[in-house]
Amino acid sequence: MVTVPEGVPLPWEEQLQFVKGIVSQATTYDKGGIDIWPIFTSSALEKIGNPEIECLLNVTDPAKAINYVQGYKLKLRTTPTRKLFSRLVEKGVTEAIENPASTKGPLFLISTDGKPDEDGPTMQETTNQGIMALNRAGLDTTRYI
Repeated sequence: MVTVPEGVPLPWEEQLQFVKGIVSQATTYDKGGIDIWPIFTSSALEKIGNPEIECLLNVTDPAKAINYVQGYKLKLRTTPTRKLFSRLVEKGVTEAIENPASTKGPLFLISTDGKPDEDGPTMQETTNQGIMALNRAGLDTTRYI
C-alpha cells in the first residue's frame, strides 16, 4: 500500500481527478466525448476492435467516467503502454493516409503509476515512424499526431 504525508492525495485519487479533468476539458473541443480503454495485460490488446472488450465510449460526463474507472481499482496490473501506443498510432496513421479529409487527429493520454514496460519500440520511436509515414504520404504530421 502506498503511504503519503497527511494532506497529500493518494496516487489513485490523483488519477481519478486526472480522468475528471480530461473528460470535462475534452467535451469543450469534441462534443462526442472521450473513449476510456482499461488495458491491463497484453492479451487485452488483442481484443481492441472486439465488441466484447469492456470499454466506455463517448464519455461526456466526468462523474460517469470516474465511476467507471473506480470499478477497476482492484484489478490493477501491468500496463503494456508501448505496444498499445504503437498499435493506436499505426491505426491512426493508416486511416489518415487512406482518408486524410475525414480522419480526426487523436490525442493519446496514457495514465499509469507504474514503471513503463520494456516490450516493443519506445513511444518516441513509434511517433517518429508515424511522422515519417505521414511525410511520405505528403500529409501535415501536426494534424494527425
